[in-house]
Amino acid sequence: MKKATYNNKGRQIIASGWKRFDKQTNCITTGNAFCNTQVSSYIRPWKETECAELAFPKGQLMQFDMKPFTRHNIPTRIKEILLDKERQEEVILYIFFTINREKHLEPFYWVVTDTQNNYIDGYLVVPTYCHYFKRGDAASEILSYITNEDDKIIKNDNQNERIFLSVQY
Repeated sequence: MKKATYNNKGRQIIASGWKRFDKQTNCITTGNAFCNTQVSSYIRPWKETECAELAFPKGQLMQFDMKPFTRHNIPTRIKEILLDKERQEEVILYIFFTINREKHLEPFYWVVTDTQNNYIDGYLVVPTYCHYFKRGDAASEILSYITNEDDKIIKNDNQNERIFLSVQY
C-alpha cells in the first residue's frame, strides 16, 4: 500500500495525471471516510443483527451502512456483492468522484475491499471512451492507496488486465 505524502498546506499529494481529480482530492484513505472526492464505509453482512446490544431485523444494519451510497446508483455488480446473503464478513465500500462545473458530484469509481484492504471488485464509470485513460489512471492511483495490490494487474487467462476494467460507457 502506498504511503501518503502531504504538502505544506496539509493536503495529500495525489499524482494520478487527471488534473481535476488531483486538484480536488485532499485525502485518499481506507475505512470510514468523508473526503473531498471520497466516501467510504464498512458495510455489515446481511445476517448481522446486533449493534450496541440492540437487536435488529436481518438486513437492516446493512441497509443503514449503505444509505450514504444509494443516491449515487450503486452499479449492479457492486450491489450484488453487498447484498449477498451468504456474505459473512464486513467489506469496505468506496465511491470516488469529482465535482463538475455545475457543482454536481460525478461518481467515477466504485471499489469493494475486505477489511484487510484486499481488492474484491471495482467498477469504473466512463461516459465516453475519451474519458477512459484519465479515469483509469486515477483508479490505478486510488488502488495504490486503499488496497494491498502492488502492481494493479491481475493475471487472467495468461493475459494482463487492469483490475478496474469493469467499465460502463
